[in-house]
Amino acid sequence: MNRKLFSGEYFIDKDGYRYNQITNNLEDYIKDMAVRNYIAEHRQRMAESLGRRLHRHEEVDHKDRNRLNNDINNLLLINKQEHLKNHINNGHFKLFSKKYQPKNRGRKKKLLIKAASSLLDLVD
Repeated sequence: MNRKLFSGEYFIDKDGYRYNQITNNLEDYIKDMAVRNYIAEHRQRMAESLGRRLHRHEEVDHKDRNRLNNDINNLLLINKQEHLKNHINNGHFKLFSKKYQPKNRGRKKKLLIKAASSLLDLVD
């Protein structure tokens, strides 16, 4: 598959999230959320919907798990602990990004189980 990841106006990061370039017509609270002149589109859409900046403990989850589907009806505002708990309980928790995968698959499974159980202990 040959696709262009960076066009100047936006790019798609290694984990599949779309980042938009900041423009002058955006509200200041959205510009404040930007990193290096780009903002995650799902966070931008949620902030625009709420009319305020997102807090540090707030995350935006994609209900259908499609990271490019940033329709506001597909987005859910959730705190970090609940977000982590939901992904662990649903089996969607990933310790590694799509680009990095350990060579030893058995070791990866053990690491995931260990990390998930220790994270659940922290959350509870």
